[in-house]
This record gives sequence, structure tokens and C-alpha cells, in this order.
Amino acid sequence: MAKTKNQDGKPRSKDGEDLSVPPTFPKSFYRLLSNLAVEFNLTRPQLALKALRAYAKNARKERSPFHQTLGSEELAERVTKAASASAKNWWKKVPKSVKTDRARKAAEARWGTKDAKKK
Repeated sequence: MAKTKNQDGKPRSKDGEDLSVPPTFPKSFYRLLSNLAVEFNLTRPQLALKALRAYAKNARKERSPFHQTLGSEELAERVTKAASASAKNWWKKVPKSVKTDRARKAAEARWGTKDAKKK
């Protein structure tokens, strides 16, 4: 939901909701919040923040180009795990001297010095 400003300078969402005032929730929301807070042994603010963070994380994952291209979260996870396993397997086969040389070159490129070899 992108923020815009109305004529008063107050922030508004795309659907026109005034974001400068707190939202009003129905009683059922507070009842559910209280029941879940007791069930999970959290305070209501802790539960609300955890729920919002979980929702945002899931929404970002669903909007990711990788997920959209593959079409499902399950398939995206399987491809990610396969790529990770493949990379780990490849690095196991690389000789230590090559790994050291690559690390040195990466440090030189990052820090711009040839003193990275001292470590």
C-alpha cells in the first residue's frame, strides 16, 4: 500500500484511508487478539507485532520474482534447497588452495589492498 498525501498534507493510502489516525478494529479483533495472546503466552502487543512481521515476510516472499516465476512456494523452496546443496557439494570438491586464493582476491577487491594475505 503506497503512501500519498492529501490536500491537508496528511498521509493517505491508495484507497484513501487516512494513515495519520490509528485504525478502528471490531470487538472480534480484540477478542481474538486476547485469546491468542493467552494461548501463546504473549502480551497482546507482542502477538500483534509478531503477526504483522510474519505477514510481511510471507507477503514479500510471495511477491518475489523467484516465487512468481516458479508459481508456488513449495517449488521455490525445493529449487532453493537444490541450488544450495549443489553449491555446497561443489565447494567440497574445490581444493583448499583455490578457496584460499579466491578469498584473498575477494578481500583485495573489497578492501583494495594486497595486505589481506596477512591473516
